[in-house]
Amino acid sequence: MPVRIYRLAVAFFTLIALVGVPGTASAQGVAVCPPGTDSAVASPVEIDRACAISGTADQLIIPATYSTLLSGVFEFHDAAPQGQTSSNDEMKFKVNNADLYVTYAGVHYKLLNVHFHGLSEHRFAGDAVSPIEAHLQHESVGGQTLVLAVQSKTDPNIFTSTTFDAFLTDPPRVTDQLKSHGDINLANLLPVDRTHYRYTGSLTTPPYTPGVTWIVFNARVNIQNGNVTSFNNAWTQGGTRVFNYRTVQVNSPPPNVYAH
Repeated sequence: MPVRIYRLAVAFFTLIALVGVPGTASAQGVAVCPPGTDSAVASPVEIDRACAISGTADQLIIPATYSTLLSGVFEFHDAAPQGQTSSNDEMKFKVNNADLYVTYAGVHYKLLNVHFHGLSEHRFAGDAVSPIEAHLQHESVGGQTLVLAVQSKTDPNIFTSTTFDAFLTDPPRVTDQLKSHGDINLANLLPVDRTHYRYTGSLTTPPYTPGVTWIVFNARVNIQNGNVTSFNNAWTQGGTRVFNYRTVQVNSPPPNVYAH
């Protein structure tokens, strides 16, 4: 082999070793992101921050009125199959005649309820699973659904109670048991850092209605470990832990996830 051709061959294979073969992840761990869709997919999903689409205008507005102190009723709702603990059961807070809303893309979405899932339903690639995820469910006049998803974390060095703790300290554990709450500030249930990820999905409980706008916050809100235990104890049957979350759904194509 002539010296010139030999040197070119060595250079080519050295380049392949450094940057990888086209169409695959490189040796440096560059994310490979499949083509996505803006159409509704099945929720929940795993969010890969490296694949999120950035640079789009943020159309979510959470007004100052979201800090209004609320009262309402917190209940354990036994969903089908009734009479037994299942992943479809919910702990749900229903507000008393509050006109609380967020705006997305110029449309008002009024708060319907706040409910909780444990473990978290949405997952972030590479992150540990959050113990509990709160869903603040809203609906427009036209019947479209928007959900703010807030994940929790535990930190043994933080002793300050949060709105997560206000809800989940001694929560209702019996079917249709009611517990009144007053002076709830739902703005405090949201993280201070409002960075979030948006996609179009579905409800995560039957009938899994599609066309839901999901806003999943990046930052987590602290919750006391004892209140995680209190929440978990509500989902036991015959001494066995029963989680009330839907597993991550595999969609083909996956959703386009937008970073804001």
